[in-house]
Amino acid sequence: MIKHIVFFKIKTQNKQEDLKELKKMIDDLGTSIPSVINIEAGINFSPRESAFDLALFAEFNDEQGLKEYQVHPQHVKLIDHLGKLDKEIAVVDYMVQD
Repeated sequence: MIKHIVFFKIKTQNKQEDLKELKKMIDDLGTSIPSVINIEAGINFSPRESAFDLALFAEFNDEQGLKEYQVHPQHVKLIDHLGKLDKEIAVVDYMVQD
């Protein structure tokens, strides 16, 4: 099983609106990309300065499923949208052995 975790720090004037839109786009990936086993996104409520604003957690059966997700048109649309935002992103992909 592959775990895909992404943290987003949004640095825009319309931060709350942008976070809600980003969360909606991520939530929609779960219903449109067959290789996604599970996906969730959450908006941070912590006031800590070091905290990121939104977290994405997704699971795939294998690396091929992650690759299919990465090139899927809905994911590419999300990436294009992110390209328009002032943001910081951190990503971790790891494998869990059964």
